[in-house]
Amino acid sequence: MLGWFKNDISAEERKQLNAFFRVHVNSRNIKQLMLGACYGSVAAITITPLQDIPGLDQTSRMNVPASKKR
Repeated sequence: MLGWFKNDISAEERKQLNAFFRVHVNSRNIKQLMLGACYGSVAAITITPLQDIPGLDQTSRMNVPASKKR
């Protein structure tokens, strides 16, 4: 999530996040806001990638889909 926020979203998407959460979303609060929204929802099940819990970025990937081991 942190890597996505820092590297992949557009200015418009940042604006939409700010409007949705009604606060200025930044790299310090994105994890708390997004996980709070997921776990606070009415959904029966919430799936969260393990590296998002401690707030790790894309350099901490657990796997790379469709890649071969060397």
